[in-house]
Amino acid sequence: MRLKFLTLIFALLSTLFSLSAHAESFVVEDIQIKGLQRVEPGTIFKYLPIEVGDTYEELETSAVIRELFKTGFFHNIAVSRENNILVITVDERPAITAIDFNGLEVITEENVNAVLEAAGISQGRIYNRSLVERLENELIQQYFARGYYNIQIDISVVELAQNLVSLNINVLEGETAKIMQVKIVGNESYSDELLKEEFLSLDPKNFSLILLQSRNGYGFDILQGLKKAKHQILAWTHADLQTDVKDVFDGYKLFICS
Repeated sequence: MRLKFLTLIFALLSTLFSLSAHAESFVVEDIQIKGLQRVEPGTIFKYLPIEVGDTYEELETSAVIRELFKTGFFHNIAVSRENNILVITVDERPAITAIDFNGLEVITEENVNAVLEAAGISQGRIYNRSLVERLENELIQQYFARGYYNIQIDISVVELAQNLVSLNINVLEGETAKIMQVKIVGNESYSDELLKEEFLSLDPKNFSLILLQSRNGYGFDILQGLKKAKHQILAWTHADLQTDVKDVFDGYKLFICS
């Protein structure tokens, strides 16, 4: 008797859950987006995993919110229903209206444009914190490539009216690094003094600095540098002088075929 009673309760609960799920689903007659300021509605519809005419289940709410958050355009997203209309209310992140640099002397305007492009920053772009971190890293790489290792960068984000922000980048470049001592290891046929004299006699104009705007691993960067080189290549290696053997052979093939 007890078993039959439990079975009956389970059957009733299953029926109630089934009716509840059925009541929550509906055929979407329209989709309304509320809260947009700069993002175009067409952009939102592009990312939505549901269209007008689809049957909407309550479980799909998390998928809608997840896909829209991936765009990086919004602080908050809410999904609701008005009759058979799916209503999506968003809170946009601010847009960048101005980018101001202070303290730049070594970096040219062309370099600045390359840095901004590599960081994905431009006027009108939706702001998020990761863009500032990328901008700072790109600037640091530009200065490191020129021998400025004491660079100090301060980026402040100023909130303005109409959901806008401005970026103020203050740079203290410092002094270029100087070589205080050169140690030569492994030389047997030539003395330290002779090699150092040869180093000092080299004309810096015979060397080129090749800056790469993206970093995709040591091997990739070396090969990109070799492709951009216009004159005779004497040698190549990583910054830590640990060249992968495969990169050496790939570079050699590129060298003899060019």
